[in-house]
Amino acid sequence: MSENELKPVFDVNDLQTMKVLVSRLRLKVLRVLIEQPSTIREVARELNIPPNRLYYHFNLLEQCGAIRVVETRLIAGILENRYRAVARRYQVRPNLLDEELSENNPTTTQPSAPSIEQEKSL
Repeated sequence: MSENELKPVFDVNDLQTMKVLVSRLRLKVLRVLIEQPSTIREVARELNIPPNRLYYHFNLLEQCGAIRVVETRLIAGILENRYRAVARRYQVRPNLLDEELSENNPTTTQPSAPSIEQEKSL
């Protein structure tokens, strides 16, 4: 697979990545980067928002592996990155939330209160 080719599906296997991808703005960025490799400035122009609003979001998307740098060039002494989505579709593993809930809220068995019959025998 070449640098600009997209995988058919990016599987979201952890809660942190899912949190990154549920932002409306980040989803709009992904839509642009699925269509074509773009710089932050090009995406900002496409979405009609200031580029400085996108740097944080691009960083999060890159850290979780949803986008990648496909080209870097030096322009007037500043490095400019061209980004590309890694897949055409982003899919959350169906049982991800169930697993997260069971890991974070283990069921603990608490001693039950003695029944009336047990109290009478005490």
